[in-house]
Amino acid sequence: VKSPSLPVSAEEINGLPPFCLPDLCHVSMRRPRSHCHSFVMTDLLGLHKFAVCLTYYRKFYALINNEEDGQFSLFSDFVPNSTECYIPNSICLVSNYPYYTVLKECLPVFLLNYLTNQLT
Repeated sequence: VKSPSLPVSAEEINGLPPFCLPDLCHVSMRRPRSHCHSFVMTDLLGLHKFAVCLTYYRKFYALINNEEDGQFSLFSDFVPNSTECYIPNSICLVSNYPYYTVLKECLPVFLLNYLTNQLT
């Protein structure tokens, strides 16, 4: 059985993070709203790949290691003297075809499936 090929190369996959989190990774004290955005990647041959990303925020607990330089450790479970915070995460679907609506409708299903599996 032949394994399915990905619509993008490993190089393109490694280049996705700046597109998935274009506002970088900011720690928030309150949970921001989840949001979707789309973009088109063009390779050297002019071929397009179409992507839709869902950015959602996971709760963590931050414990400051060093107040002078702002370093902190993150924990998924409560730790005494820690502060609740939210970190952005992103799910990105990439396609050879511009099916933005279909891709966007699939993202919440992927997120729910992912979060359900995290709890079990």
